[in-house]
Amino acid sequence: MQGEGKKLTQIVAALSATFGALSLGLALSWSSPALPHIVDCFPEAHEDAYCDFNLSTQAGSWIGALLTIGALVSSFVTGFLMSKIGRKWTMIGMAIPSVIGWALLTMTQPLEWGYAWIFYVGRILTGFGGGAFSLASPIYISEIAEPSIRGALGSLMQLQVTFGVFWNNGLGALIAWPILTGVCIIFPIIMAVLMFFMPESPYFLLLKGKNTQAAKALQWLRGKDYDIDTELEEIKQSQREQENIGSVSPWEILTTGVYLKPTMIMLGLMFFQQFSGINGVLFNLTDIFIKANSGIEAELGATIVALVQFLATGIAVLIVERFGRKTLLIVSDALMCISIIALGIFFYFDENKSCDISSEDVTSQPIDCDPNGFDPDMVTSLGWLPLVSLIVYVFAFSIGYGPIPWMMNGEIFSLEAKGFGSSLATAFNWLCAFLVSKFTVDIQAGIQPSGSYFMYGAICAIGTVFVIFLVPETKGKSADEMKEYYMGNKKARKSIDSKINDSL
Repeated sequence: MQGEGKKLTQIVAALSATFGALSLGLALSWSSPALPHIVDCFPEAHEDAYCDFNLSTQAGSWIGALLTIGALVSSFVTGFLMSKIGRKWTMIGMAIPSVIGWALLTMTQPLEWGYAWIFYVGRILTGFGGGAFSLASPIYISEIAEPSIRGALGSLMQLQVTFGVFWNNGLGALIAWPILTGVCIIFPIIMAVLMFFMPESPYFLLLKGKNTQAAKALQWLRGKDYDIDTELEEIKQSQREQENIGSVSPWEILTTGVYLKPTMIMLGLMFFQQFSGINGVLFNLTDIFIKANSGIEAELGATIVALVQFLATGIAVLIVERFGRKTLLIVSDALMCISIIALGIFFYFDENKSCDISSEDVTSQPIDCDPNGFDPDMVTSLGWLPLVSLIVYVFAFSIGYGPIPWMMNGEIFSLEAKGFGSSLATAFNWLCAFLVSKFTVDIQAGIQPSGSYFMYGAICAIGTVFVIFLVPETKGKSADEMKEYYMGNKKARKSIDSKINDSL
């Protein structure tokens, strides 16, 4: 029977694959509930048995940031493995370093001796596995899903990542962080077990000449009553066309205008995504609320913000095709600019509040308090501002600058440049994520937390201008149309400009 195939089996396969993305979300957010208990510990905020480790701020910044180094290395290794052993077995194999990494993070004994190296290794390994899932899962889903549900199933990855962030912050408020870490071990194992029973990508099997296995896999995915012959032939035709097109060298991509332009745009989007400060915020949500001392329980504030991120990602799935990529990027960056500056204003007031001259307890006064500073009661009355600012900030990121650069990474390049161009942009994104997550504490030590948030706000403002003047709309455009656009084809430019106007 021709037409559309069975949906349930495709959904099951996609959900199985995205359990790896859930593991990535857990890895990204683990430092939020864990680090406040082991780095520059705040006993007044954490009166529990796990506030007896006191690693240095620098050790904490390495623990947070090394995840991105693991993911950066993984972006190169995963591409090679997928082409050799397939999408399915790459994901199953990458569960091994992920599980080992989580296991190392449960070992608290070295922390009692002041040694953080075992956590460094653990974070690198969880990043290595998580980075692999972020690359392999979308490719697997795009190759097993029918066009009618490909977009919805593709969005599951980002939803799973944000659910992982919510899970860690929510559960981290209820249980001790070593137990939470132990729970995280389960998810890559679940992914590996589920994927063992899922079929390999029919596209990959055909690429390797395994026609019988490809037919069997596609039949399982589409249902026993579906006539797979036409779709198999379409996949083969697509592969033949790709072979005819070939690929271009990295040198050509970096020196030829038609390839260099989209490459620089993608690198710009990845830069502004990360230097908006998002990982500096998500890695340290709980710590931000502790330092704000705004009267909001730190774990509760972090959980609310993580929940908003999860819900906003779901909203983004519904609106991205309605409003287009460019419009949402502009709105997203503008709101992020306003909200992160608002957070900076609160911290600026808090950092420069006056001494409480009515207090007889001199020892309770901040060492560097300013007798002529801001009224402490006024600062206290703004205790709601960090939570509201972060809710707006994370919501804005999740409907625009969170998912859309990754979406455009697969849309903006012509077919012959997509392999290297997309890989370069992915690696650059992880490099930027490392720089932000590692050096946020150094920046804050130099210019105070308020200064770092003002800096991120300025970058968001520049990013908004960048999108307005340099980023084209890719919604509904083919790879060939995008190539013609960069070649200066007036008809292609007019078509893309009309797409932008329609989305406004």
